[in-house]
Amino acid sequence: MKAADGYRLPSFISSTYNPRKGVHMTNDPGLCIVCHTRPKHCDSLKIHDYCSKKRAAKAALSKTREERDASDRSTPSPTVVPGIVEIPKSDARFESISKQFRTSWRHKRAVPTVRAVYEVTSTSSAIAAYKVYRQSLETRESFRSRGLAEGNEQRRWHGTKRRCLLGDPGHIELCTDPECSLCNIIRHSYDMTHIGFAFGASRFGRGIYTSSTSSKSDFPYTRNDGPAITSSFKAMLLNKVAAGIGFKTLNYTPNFLAPPPGYDSVIGEAGSTLNHDELVIYRSDAIIPSYLVVYN
Repeated sequence: MKAADGYRLPSFISSTYNPRKGVHMTNDPGLCIVCHTRPKHCDSLKIHDYCSKKRAAKAALSKTREERDASDRSTPSPTVVPGIVEIPKSDARFESISKQFRTSWRHKRAVPTVRAVYEVTSTSSAIAAYKVYRQSLETRESFRSRGLAEGNEQRRWHGTKRRCLLGDPGHIELCTDPECSLCNIIRHSYDMTHIGFAFGASRFGRGIYTSSTSSKSDFPYTRNDGPAITSSFKAMLLNKVAAGIGFKTLNYTPNFLAPPPGYDSVIGEAGSTLNHDELVIYRSDAIIPSYLVVYN
């Protein structure tokens, strides 16, 4: 075997060919430990591991990055406390979400005034589970290549029961009432084990119902109960939904416990049986709450 300069290597030195560099790289102890082709730099004091100061600097930078990456992998993620954080009205997100609420209110009832918008902070485990599922849809279907969001992610409304004053002026702490669906969704995200057949589940079976129509998610789904009856406000969740491939239908499918084979969600389209759309998913990690909208 010959080295890069054409000389035959001693029998105790092995060589491997690097096609990217177009040279044979050896384990010769006299060569640079990075490039394996040039001799180690030697000054009046010592023989260095590298062929030049530039090569040594690059190696030191690479080592620093590797150490930092190893540290990041070994450091546990900070614990995220579930809750809500108010978004100032000067924030662009406030107007964006308020506008979506107003423009998607399609019932004849007067459009309520949005009084506050809160960002929902979910647990690290809930966020991770959602991202893993969304990525799995993207890997399978390549939605981005078709100009869609990753995993065909949609922003959809969901109304639920509130048994506390969460979201009312001065009330940002989650309650501990096990019957307060709103606080439980924010604290634990959505959980299919708690999904029943109430309020229209007979339309598309046992699933988590969302809609692009805010007024659709308002009544009778968004409602105050117990201590919240005295409130003059209502609170609705805006969620991220990894819809994947949706099964579109104009007809009710009340026996569904999952989408048909080959599909990831069910889309009830307005037409013969529905006046307004519904997007239904049948697994907990396909949805995560993003914002809480408080209105009159």
